[in-house]
Amino acid sequence: MSNRDGGEHQESDVVTELVRRTVSGYSSVMAQCPISPRTHGFARFFLFAAGIAASGLVCALIFVLAVSLLMRNDSAGFGALGLALGGAMLGYPLGAMSGLFIFKRVLRVKGSLPLGIIGALVGVAVPVAIASITNAGLEPDVLIVVYFITVPLLCALGYLARSRTAS
Repeated sequence: MSNRDGGEHQESDVVTELVRRTVSGYSSVMAQCPISPRTHGFARFFLFAAGIAASGLVCALIFVLAVSLLMRNDSAGFGALGLALGGAMLGYPLGAMSGLFIFKRVLRVKGSLPLGIIGALVGVAVPVAIASITNAGLEPDVLIVVYFITVPLLCALGYLARSRTAS
């Protein structure tokens, strides 16, 4: 589609100018957007909490496997199940705390380690408080889900809260 008077070059110049204006307009809009890559507060928080949850799950799995290896014979009976669940419930917050340590020392994420540990301990206490308030009227599945959600969320909230007030 070319004209005799150089219409093809004019069209490409118009397209180039249109793309340039669109990109510059996009970058100025994204600079003002609260969820832009420059501010990414919510995404950072939830990815951080997911990393903490993953380290907690790995540690809980290690605790469960250790208990199952210790209780290999049938001498414990049904009590081995309780020990395995106890190992998971103990290993999850310990894994979350070790995840905080990894984020702090290895990945150099700024934050407060003591506040993150306090957040993990409060996250452990929340399902216990809910169970005592409702006289354990909630389904155990709900309490377990609350446990596995509150530990990393409150852990991340405590860890990252200090870095927000410092900056």
